[in-house]
Amino acid sequence: MATSVWAGTAVCLFLLMVIVGHLKNVTACSCLPQHTQHHFCNSHFVIKARIKSEKMLVKKGYDAHNLQKLPLPVLTSAQRSFRLWVREVYKGHQFIAVGSHPEIVTSYYESMCGVTDLEVGKTYVIMGLLTDSKLKFTNCNWREPWTQISKHQRRGLRYWYEKNCDSCKIDTCGKFSPCGQQEMERVKQGDSCFWDPMNDQCHNLHSSCGRHDGGSCKWFQTHELMTRQNCTRQDRKMPRLNHSLIP
Repeated sequence: MATSVWAGTAVCLFLLMVIVGHLKNVTACSCLPQHTQHHFCNSHFVIKARIKSEKMLVKKGYDAHNLQKLPLPVLTSAQRSFRLWVREVYKGHQFIAVGSHPEIVTSYYESMCGVTDLEVGKTYVIMGLLTDSKLKFTNCNWREPWTQISKHQRRGLRYWYEKNCDSCKIDTCGKFSPCGQQEMERVKQGDSCFWDPMNDQCHNLHSSCGRHDGGSCKWFQTHELMTRQNCTRQDRKMPRLNHSLIP
């Protein structure tokens, strides 16, 4: 009898692995890299927060601790929840308070654009959207450990990014996303800054785009930008162009 029970459990686990393996070939998440300032301006909230805990969320009536018994629709709709301790709020003060402990959710699976790389106990800057009164983010939203954020990015988060959101755009063009006529016209008229993420991380780490005295949008010339110092660190938030589904 015990052997039959063990065999049945093994079959269930095997079938679950087959289903997950099949899904890897069905769905993928892809997103193009964007400058940190662009992410800031397009986010509903931007916060510095410590990760307090992490858990899996499934539909009501199902047990997240019993994966082999979950139907496929429940598995694919599962979410990952992070409990936060908010240390600073750069954007979204109207619905997030410093010192609060909100929950932020994402898909449970990386290949469905879920965020899977945050570690409990570490502090990050996280950007995302407020949807259905819930804080949400995906693998395409900007996030970075606080210790890896450059000096200029910290200044941008606290002041420069928001100041220039309405006045200047950043047109991301390059090998994987050639500039179109609209983008080239904006740059020509001085309404945007050009950025090629595949060839230049220096502007992302050490500069922001804003209106100068002449009225045109230009990159601010910081010391690091002019000397090309500390520009070799690969920005972890430049999203990979393809994600295989479900780990």
